Amino acid sequence: MSGSIVDGAQARTSDEASAKDGRIDDWLAATAMAVIAALCVVYRFLPMTDLPQHHAMVSIFVHHGDPAYGFGPRFELDVLGRPYATVYLVGALLARVLPLDPAMRLLVALCTLAPIAGLYALLRAAGRPRFWVLAAVPFAFGRMWHWGFLNFILGVGLLQLGLACVIAVTVEGRRARHLALGAVATVLFFTHVHAFALLVMLAPIFAWAWSPDPRLRLALLRPLLSLGPVLVLCAVFILTTWSHAVGYGHYRWTPLFDRTMMFHTNLGAGLPDAWPMLFLAGLAGVVVVAFGLAIVTRDGAEPAMEAPRRRQLLALGIMLALEAGLYFALPLQTPTANVVYPRQALLAVLAVPTLLPALRGWARLLMRIGVAGFAALSLLLSQRHFRAFDREAREFLPVLEAMPQNQRVASMIFVQTSATSNPRVSPYVQFAAYLQAYHGGDVSFSFANHWNIPVQYRQSYPRHKVAPRIEWHPELLSATEDLPYYDYLLYRTNRPPKLFPGLEVVVRSGTWTLARNPAAVPDGAPRPDGAPAPAPTPAHPVDEDPP
Repeated sequence: MSGSIVDGAQARTSDEASAKDGRIDDWLAATAMAVIAALCVVYRFLPMTDLPQHHAMVSIFVHHGDPAYGFGPRFELDVLGRPYATVYLVGALLARVLPLDPAMRLLVALCTLAPIAGLYALLRAAGRPRFWVLAAVPFAFGRMWHWGFLNFILGVGLLQLGLACVIAVTVEGRRARHLALGAVATVLFFTHVHAFALLVMLAPIFAWAWSPDPRLRLALLRPLLSLGPVLVLCAVFILTTWSHAVGYGHYRWTPLFDRTMMFHTNLGAGLPDAWPMLFLAGLAGVVVVAFGLAIVTRDGAEPAMEAPRRRQLLALGIMLALEAGLYFALPLQTPTANVVYPRQALLAVLAVPTLLPALRGWARLLMRIGVAGFAALSLLLSQRHFRAFDREAREFLPVLEAMPQNQRVASMIFVQTSATSNPRVSPYVQFAAYLQAYHGGDVSFSFANHWNIPVQYRQSYPRHKVAPRIEWHPELLSATEDLPYYDYLLYRTNRPPKLFPGLEVVVRSGTWTLARNPAAVPDGAPRPDGAPAPAPTPAHPVDEDPP
């Protein structure tokens, strides 16, 4: 009798300690995510290459019918026929209730939080220690973020949330869980196809691992009830719309040795050079110390490895192996996409925390303090980086204020990098799109040329199409072939630029110069030299060949 009372008291004490540990983990994760969100909304300019284009695409959604912006005659919206709709729809929804600038800051915060929040959801669903999410925080602002791949990083978060839903459906099977998995899978498809394919590949493995019945057919039945209709929908979508998928025309591969040596860069480039490697070394240190503590201390040992637990750890290991394997197997470029395999670096790193051991007692406390400090240091460095870039980039504000409404702008960004950022990223190359986002009109380079963006140029619009290389090689912009079709020319140089003949300086601010072209011809009008007007824009042109 007394023995059972003691056992019950010990069990209650253990449950209370476990619940307290869970609350502390949740508090640490929520604090880290709050800081990440704050870093995205505090600063006016963030060092994201594609962010100005995202501003412009959302602005086209919001102001499409406003004649002051001139978007209606130039652009058409195609939400159902393009696979990258989610980010722009969410941005447009936010911009309906907020001014464009705070709406875009919230959108960036949402996308940036997605991988960390998705990892937290996966750890919780898998029954893994949730404080390990802090080990991934230093990679929230990595290469994919600095290039501005909002669709991809939101897709990464949705992928992990989808896997958490697969576990919930397999374990519980309630209708609400099925509906949640189907909704997440559908949104994920219209966010990023790459992440959706990974969800489809991993779902049966996770269903087998977490199923109460290890027989494969029964394990697959529950998630298939949710994913089956989505797969049919996606098959119809691909068969009816994939003719749009035109892009780079050929495959490009990177040698395995180069991939290995550049892993830290593909993961973390954006912050100044030393930090990506140091962050990766820090994560490796966390892994080594965590497993060392699990081995040398009884308090750090995993629970008894029963068959279900072994299956679950195996499934998480397969996820890590798949993510890392694809980093070495995928090409750099396909006929429809660029920067393919480097994306896997982030996915591989996000899989690592799911396999870290369930420490207890002083071992858990020690690692909790260690990874919290690791995350805090990375966020402090990111804050200093963002503040320095914002101060540097604010010299663009006089240019933004001086720009008239509904004008065509070409850009010659000779200095594309920032003194505050890693030289491997080019945060200024798209800044002309900010002029389009807040004042309408058109720009010489636009995401509306990308096949997967739900904003497209109208076939009837006689837009002048500059050579694709000019975005990265501004010296190729021609005063006779290109300039007549633009009302303004935006320069970024370290010294006052040598203007094309006939241009009039509107404003100079730091490295920026905005010049007006009085001789510009109207849309569709013949050029002053008598050459014919440009032909209407092709249905799905290719207008980019990034480095």
